[in-house]
Amino acid sequence: HIAKSGLTFCARLAAGRMARAGFLLPGHFFGMLAGGHMYERNFLSILANLPEGTSEIMVHPGRNRQLLDSVYHWGYHWEDELAAVTSKEVCRFLERNQIKLISFKELDDE
Repeated sequence: HIAKSGLTFCARLAAGRMARAGFLLPGHFFGMLAGGHMYERNFLSILANLPEGTSEIMVHPGRNRQLLDSVYHWGYHWEDELAAVTSKEVCRFLERNQIKLISFKELDDE
């Protein structure tokens, strides 16, 4: 938990600096500990527990594991993450709970 606490501290420090510089940021961030391993159950768990406001969920979806692994040596499960974030269950959950997916470009509309 020491690494998580250190990373959280650094992220909050950076977020404060970015906000003071005028950057728009989501209010919450999830997925750091599941990086490269965001399976459907993990993703649904995060979605089910989102706080009010705008949240960023880090995922690494991809279609060509062999190609991606040749460039990034992280051991990520690119195709599993793509399947998770595009699953029918996730899409139904988003619709049922009126969760709107946006890009960073759309932060100023929130």
